[in-house]
Formats: sequence, C-alpha cells, structure tokens
Amino acid sequence: MTTKTRKRGPVNLRWDAGQVLVTPQDYDHFLIAARPAIEALKRVCKVDEWVKWFFEDYVPRLHAWCQENQEQVSSCYIALTPAPSLKVFVISSGDYDLDLGEKVAKLELDLQKVWSTDILQIPDGDDDELLTFFAIVAFYTAVHLVEKLRAYENEHSRNHEERNEYVRVKHKRIHTAYHELFNQSVLARYHTLGKFTLTREQVKLILVDKHLVQIEKYVALETAKHTPPPPGPGSGGTTGTAGS
Repeated sequence: MTTKTRKRGPVNLRWDAGQVLVTPQDYDHFLIAARPAIEALKRVCKVDEWVKWFFEDYVPRLHAWCQENQEQVSSCYIALTPAPSLKVFVISSGDYDLDLGEKVAKLELDLQKVWSTDILQIPDGDDDELLTFFAIVAFYTAVHLVEKLRAYENEHSRNHEERNEYVRVKHKRIHTAYHELFNQSVLARYHTLGKFTLTREQVKLILVDKHLVQIEKYVALETAKHTPPPPGPGSGGTTGTAGS
C-alpha cells in the first residue's frame, strides 16, 4: 500500500548506484511540485508535456553522464524549485576533484542549450559536513537572488550588511526568510561545534523548503515584471530554460 506524503517543497531526484530515484516516490506529489515551478515562469507548455520532456530528455542525459563518470561520482541530486533553473548537486567520491570540476562545467554548458541548470560539485563527507554545506549553499543562493533584484535598479551590494538593509527596506516580505538563512549560514560556517544544531530534516524543511523557496517564489514574481517569459521546451531558442 502506498502512503502519499504531505510534505511540500522541492522534489528531489537522486542518482545512486546506477539508478534514478524519485524521492519521495509519489508521482502525484511530483506533479503537484512541478506545477507551481512551471507556472512561476509562465511556462507556455502544459504540465504533462513538461513532465514528459523532463523524464525523456533531461533525466537520461544526466543519468548517462553519471554512469560515464561513476568512478568519480558518488551520487547526484536534482532539486526542482520555483527558481528559473534546476539545481544539481554532484557528490564526488572523495575530496574536491579538479578533473571532475571541469567535466561538471562542460555538462552545465551542454545542458544550458535547452535546460537552464546550476550544477555544484560537493566533496563527499559525513552527514554533519553535508548539512553545514547545504545551509551555506541555501544562503548564497538567496544572495544571488537578491542581487538579481538589485541589478534591475543598476545597483550592487558591497557587503552583507548593505544587502540585508536593502532587503529590509525594499523587500520586506522576504526579509525574515533572508535574515534567518544568513544567521544559520554564519553558524554553519564559523561556529559549527555546538552552535549549528539543525537536523537533516530541519535543514530541508526550514532552510530550503520554507525560507529559500519563499525567496525564490518572490524573486520569480518580481522578475516576471521585468522580463518576458522564457520559451517552452523544444522551441529552438539557444537560451531557453525548458525544464527549469
């Protein structure tokens, strides 16, 4: 008997030991998560078409790349969020791999031809190390999103304090989420021992699914006011973001 999850937030696809897994394994939940991601970008294609394109084009490409580099890749995660790109995290089989880094960069460029994708290589480590890394990544993803808003005003933040003040004054709706991501990233980066106490579940549900997703949705809506919606998958454009 299948129990459907009630959790909300990004749906993760995991490549592990040569298999692509949907986590949670609930296709209905995947469709529910995919729908707002598409609508946030004002996607012109239907949800069913996007899902079909995603599984028939994007996943096989990434799966084949992981198989080709399986001696260097421990696992691979895809995060489906409302942001204008897919987030891919490649876990290396040891320390940071410079050769793998070059391959990751090439893969990102190849995928950008049709799929807008941000790919990060993460050195393998224990759960605590990965938790602190993802807490820091969540904050700096928010930093780039805020700077995207400032760019529309031809401005750039010189430091964290100036950026926080900008959010507090001009984008109050996301200030609490942004400020909490900043606080937790500081604890994770500089005061890990005894200070950063979030569990794996809390990092996902609070930092990513709640705070970061709130910021991503907000910036997507603000961006839509400044730029036209991107072309749908297979439209032939060189800068299309099909599947993002």
